[in-house]
Amino acid sequence: MIANVQKKNEEIKKLVQSLEEKLEEVSSLESYHDIYRVPRELYKLKPDAYTPQSVSIGPVHHNKEHLKAMETQKLRYLKRFLNRSGKTLDFYVKAVSDLEEEARKCYSDIKSFGRDEFVKMIMMDSCFIFELMEIMKSMEEENNFISNEAWTIEITTDLIKLENQLPLFVLKHLHGLLFDDHPRQGEQPSPLPPPPLPLHHHIYVHLIKPYAVVFNGPILSSAEEIESLLLAEGGAKHFLDFLRCILIPSSSSSKGMRKHGGGGGGGVDQEENLRLTYNASELKTAGVKFQNSPAKKTSLFDIEFDMRKGVLRIPTITIWDDTEPLLRNLIAIEQYQPYTSRYFTAYAAFMDDLIDTAGDVELLVRKGIIANRVGSVETVVNLFNNITKHVIVGCPYFSGVIKELGDYHDKSWNKWMANLRQNYFHTPWAVISVVAAVFLIILTVIQTICSILQVKQF
Repeated sequence: MIANVQKKNEEIKKLVQSLEEKLEEVSSLESYHDIYRVPRELYKLKPDAYTPQSVSIGPVHHNKEHLKAMETQKLRYLKRFLNRSGKTLDFYVKAVSDLEEEARKCYSDIKSFGRDEFVKMIMMDSCFIFELMEIMKSMEEENNFISNEAWTIEITTDLIKLENQLPLFVLKHLHGLLFDDHPRQGEQPSPLPPPPLPLHHHIYVHLIKPYAVVFNGPILSSAEEIESLLLAEGGAKHFLDFLRCILIPSSSSSKGMRKHGGGGGGGVDQEENLRLTYNASELKTAGVKFQNSPAKKTSLFDIEFDMRKGVLRIPTITIWDDTEPLLRNLIAIEQYQPYTSRYFTAYAAFMDDLIDTAGDVELLVRKGIIANRVGSVETVVNLFNNITKHVIVGCPYFSGVIKELGDYHDKSWNKWMANLRQNYFHTPWAVISVVAAVFLIILTVIQTICSILQVKQF
């Protein structure tokens, strides 16, 4: 009997120990990660949008078969980096090792990585990024790899995918050491002059700027402007977050967000989330006139409707090969990062509602709202019609505009006037024909009245 009790207690002890080990492997429910896997339901819709095609950065796609060729290239970049910095490999390994615990917390799923493997990966990926920016900055195309523009675009696109990120604080720390003029005991001072511009400036100019321009982002000219944007958002966590910080408007500067966002403009309660029920062609039939907003004065989210004039102003968006991957990754970060406003999600939903057919896209292209660089109109239709699947919008940012558009569309007078303009006054010759017809009708009426009066006189 006693033996059975002891055996049972031993089994319970082993079970408790096993569960404790499992508990050590997972973070608490309150833990938030900056870099994580895109949820499966989103990933399945467009795997290539979230998967790096040329280079893996960080642990999520490390050692994937189709990316292994770049590991040799990373070693070449590491060698170039060490020669340029004048510091030893040991120096940088120690620096990354000091940040290992904090860096691990940024990732949601890296339990399979040992300490040494994790430190080695972070150091090599960091040095690769530094040298990539240096080569792009100096235009010293020392090998065929970087001189190929298509490869360069593919690599930089990989660097702003959510699953392919390094914590920005690691890069900032290593960049500071690279130009450190106060070495520790026994170390040589850096042979490089102090950098005239901070790391954020180089990241923006050489990696982020082309993608910011596609989404109608601001063209920043000084390091102070870049730094102020990051500070306003509490600091960027990684490259994709950096891009988002630049593109989203501040609460004080965006007229579109002031009118349609948390302020509840347009007579809509700020918690009310409306969806547009009419596409662009239907709105045009109801008399809505489409215009593109001046690029230098607006953000992508400054969508406005002048109900008195019936004019809908939408900033231009450029659709090219990388627009969909960028937009999908920006939406993913909004969907699953706590306390993140869903600007891009709301924008994508608005454009999805506006576009149903090729005719809708062609209308928006003619009005300069869409710059189609992919050629196929159907590609643009499919992009917006699929991009909000398995996505929660939950943001009232454009509810004010949507309500006003619905009210304008439902007024019979607007439809009648639009029909008159579109069918009878759409060209100067049509106007002349209508005026002539009206003139003839008036003359006929006058002639008829005169004839009647003449008959009465007799």
